Amino acid sequence: MTALYVAVAKYLLSLAATLHQGLCRVRVTAHRAYFLNNPDQQLFITVTNLSPKREVEVVRVWIAGFPTIEVLSQPLPKRLKTDESWETWVSISILGAFDLPYAEVRARVRLSNGKEFRSIQNTRVAPVGYVPGAPHHK
Repeated sequence: MTALYVAVAKYLLSLAATLHQGLCRVRVTAHRAYFLNNPDQQLFITVTNLSPKREVEVVRVWIAGFPTIEVLSQPLPKRLKTDESWETWVSISILGAFDLPYAEVRARVRLSNGKEFRSIQNTRVAPVGYVPGAPHHK
């Protein structure tokens, strides 16, 4: 009978961990834009923590393609508080011709818990603005 209790307890703990993991919600969007005074178009990848009560930690950002391109313009890991956004970017010029038409949906993000997220195209971007989470120069 003790083995049954242990098995049930393990199952319930596993279920609780799965539910807790499910609370980890992140939105990843991507859009093309330019830095001021720079003619090179960039792919901006924005990560937003939508989890209601927990912080998340971004440990990897890449562009899925042939070959895979690591996005290293901002230091990682990056911890995001609830409702916090952070953005990184990569030059469009380093993407292959195959990846170019679909660049906005090829970005990937991995969190410290191993969960991965795919980007969607951000069509609601202001025509000019700041990069979330990046240092602002005066």
